[in-house]
Amino acid sequence: SAFAKNPKFQVYFTFEGWMLSNLTAGMSPVSNIGDAVTQVALAGLFRFISLFYLNDFWRIIRSHDDNNGKDTNEKSEQTKGGPKAD
Repeated sequence: SAFAKNPKFQVYFTFEGWMLSNLTAGMSPVSNIGDAVTQVALAGLFRFISLFYLNDFWRIIRSHDDNNGKDTNEKSEQTKGGPKAD
């Protein structure tokens, strides 16, 4: 509970939340030795795993940007009277 002598500081949901909580621990207090060992020993592995999450995020952003770019070009051609035939 929050009124315990040494309450848990980290709050997370799912594996991704737990991993992110340990990656961003920084100078946060540690409630037990297991948390400290996990944060120190698995930081490199968690960073490696997070690179895959970041790559997936950027892939989604690029695909969204590509789709919006096509829509924007089509809309601008329609407002200009469509593509001109030579």
